[in-house]
Amino acid sequence: MLQEDPCNSGEFTLPSIILTNKSEGITMENLRFDNDPYYYSAGEVVETGSDYVIVEILDGHPRIDGMESWIIGSVNLENGEMIDGRISYRSSGKWELVTEGQGRRMKLSSSKVANNVSVGEGLYWFFSKRGGEQIYFNKTDDIILRNLWSSGSSGMAYYFIYCKNILIEKLLVKPEGNRVTTCPRDGLHLNMCSGYVIINDYYCNGTNDDGINIHGQFFTVEELLSDKAVRIKPLRGCDEPLQTDTKVGFFNGAAIEHFGTIKSSEYMPDSQEYIVKFAEQLPSWIEAGKECVPYCFLSSYVSIKNSTFMNITCCGIITKTDNTTVDNCCFYNVEKVAAFALCSFFDPKVGMMEATAANGVVIKDSEFDNCGRKVRGGGMGGYAAIATDVGMRSGASIKNVSIINNTFRNMPNNCINIMDAKDVVITQNKYQGIPAERRVYVDEYSENVKIYNNQAE
Repeated sequence: MLQEDPCNSGEFTLPSIILTNKSEGITMENLRFDNDPYYYSAGEVVETGSDYVIVEILDGHPRIDGMESWIIGSVNLENGEMIDGRISYRSSGKWELVTEGQGRRMKLSSSKVANNVSVGEGLYWFFSKRGGEQIYFNKTDDIILRNLWSSGSSGMAYYFIYCKNILIEKLLVKPEGNRVTTCPRDGLHLNMCSGYVIINDYYCNGTNDDGINIHGQFFTVEELLSDKAVRIKPLRGCDEPLQTDTKVGFFNGAAIEHFGTIKSSEYMPDSQEYIVKFAEQLPSWIEAGKECVPYCFLSSYVSIKNSTFMNITCCGIITKTDNTTVDNCCFYNVEKVAAFALCSFFDPKVGMMEATAANGVVIKDSEFDNCGRKVRGGGMGGYAAIATDVGMRSGASIKNVSIINNTFRNMPNNCINIMDAKDVVITQNKYQGIPAERRVYVDEYSENVKIYNNQAE
């Protein structure tokens, strides 16, 4: 437990509890992580007006005059279900102590919050919108996490950057006792990691971003130097070497149409650019402004099995890598664009690290219940339980997707969105009480989508 008090600063970022750097063979087992005091507070709404709300702070939660109110969400205190995970994402002001009641009451002056909650609901708020990275793995290979529990987190519960080969078994990101949430950000966040990612028996309850987010990295071509060399630049900070004998995929419009094998690369810190030479000749259409993705910053294989995602404000899973399997997972009360989203953005400047052109995705034997109530962002468009792509590029960018033997119930919007995808099979899925027009949506850019042997119940 970390003994620091961030309650009075909305920009506060706690240091990591554990940090690894340039390490190999890290195994972490049989531990629980938390903060003391909690990184958020929560209470039951006892009074609202046109421009204020008063809560009774739940036992054990901080009650400090002037505490910040960055990310605010509401929850049903009887059953623990999230109602609205993002009433506010930026500060709605500071909480004030009040003397009424049992000495546990606080007041927030905010018409937005007051107009979006009711007496008797639970209200929770984190002390900043970021919070840091609680368990931080940097440039670390061959990681094993087993039998761990994060009952509260200051930002990303588990953060991995430039790591290779990650095995996770029996990991909990969930509150305990009368607590109502866990993380202001992701449960598992993997940024530019390579090798395999194997996740089994992960239980994620109460994150204010995603349960799992696996990021890549978009680059742009700055200059074509020769028929075998380019100068490229990442859209977000990146200074790691590009590994020789790995691939770079070049987009021509919507889809990757050329893979180049890196022969050598040089990083130039002053311009934050790379000069890359390839073994093969580059096609003539590669020019300044084209997008590309180095595959050394993408996992080669992702398996997520036997896992549960509930009370998630954004997405249960976002992943953009080849050879991704989601098997026997449960998604419940996942609020935004998807319970499972496989996304590539039509504008990488919006997506930053959200690069993808995934080939080989299987989503099977899983349950989706009450997911996709809200859109994640204007650039992503559309609602879904499963979205292969929400970029709406003109042409297919994701290939070989299988959606097999899943069950959908209580879906307020489309169960499955197929957007900018090619070679898709949707079969043996069950739609419980879902009208025909909200079962599957296929956009005009998708190709070879086969839908058969699905069942309405």
